[in-house]
Amino acid sequence: MRENYLLSLFLGFIGVFISFSQSGINESYAIVSINGAANAYYDLQANTGNIDFDSANLGTFNMSNPSETLVLNGAQNKTYKCNTDQITNGFLNYRIYLSSNPSPPAFIGSQIFFLSNDGTTGCGGTDQLQTWEAIAANINVLNGLCNGDYILEVYTTADYTFTSGGGGSGTHFANNAIANYKANFTIQDDIDPTITC
Repeated sequence: MRENYLLSLFLGFIGVFISFSQSGINESYAIVSINGAANAYYDLQANTGNIDFDSANLGTFNMSNPSETLVLNGAQNKTYKCNTDQITNGFLNYRIYLSSNPSPPAFIGSQIFFLSNDGTTGCGGTDQLQTWEAIAANINVLNGLCNGDYILEVYTTADYTFTSGGGGSGTHFANNAIANYKANFTIQDDIDPTITC
């Protein structure tokens, strides 16, 4: 009996949340430059012809060669908002750690900025498709690292507000069902390949 009550309460909460929150992230991408090349868009919450970021091998980098670089330049969120919902910002959240590290560090946030209105969604009210993007965050992924195998883990978010049903706010996540998106890379210093962290 108690289980049925809790289930009804949970479903009621979900129903209220869905009825009030009418916005979200349709697609998301990580933006990376490798060895000075142009920015490449990697699929996060997307299914396009781009390389999938999750499980990607970003390469092996020789720290003795300054031309070998790995730069996280930002991310892109493609969002939608309907009726009274407003998307208010976006963030790329990332962390870098040895693949053998049992306790990865906390995530660091890097802001994604409003870029454009991209048409309407057809859901009524003040509905709008939007793009939020940062392409020049210049996050030096290799900075301070030594020899080893690493993971670059990312996800994106978009905060929102709404005024229907008394109003409120929240955060949308593009986070691979909380598993996030993890790419791999290796650092191998040719001068002293024995140095490890």
